[in-house]
Amino acid sequence: YVKIKHIPNPDLGPDKSICRDDVIILFPGGFDGKYLWQDGSTNVSYRVTTGGLYKVRVNNQCGAASDDITIRLKDCKLYWPTAFTPNNDGKNDVFKALSNASFKKFNLQVFNRWGELIYHTSNASQGWNGEYKGVPQLAGTYVWSVDYIDNKGVQLEDKGVVILVR
Repeated sequence: YVKIKHIPNPDLGPDKSICRDDVIILFPGGFDGKYLWQDGSTNVSYRVTTGGLYKVRVNNQCGAASDDITIRLKDCKLYWPTAFTPNNDGKNDVFKALSNASFKKFNLQVFNRWGELIYHTSNASQGWNGEYKGVPQLAGTYVWSVDYIDNKGVQLEDKGVVILVR
């Protein structure tokens, strides 16, 4: 039989951002030949745990080619404000998660002091504006609860209180 070889054409994909605790494996394609990464590694794939510029060069009898990718780190933890001021000044007008993370599932609930559900969303980019059924709620302490599945498939939950300041 005849085995046809081609000039390698490694493809690491587009630049991307990953969460600080994530690990990704770069795989430029399955080519016969020798692989050389920016740090001298010669493995077919490369394990990435930090941001930076990653380069690979693949050589075989037909030639050589290279590719690179920039990996940026982002903070994917959820942070929750302890207070908000829904006064339409453009600062802290809504109560919502502060995060760059993406979620497979997200469920935020806010309750008043009598335990009545006054806000609910399944969209992490939306937040509570301090109203219930179109009526501004009184200044005070409100209880919130969130359950979500992160981008790694881990189910998590959190709860706390937020102060509505008028």
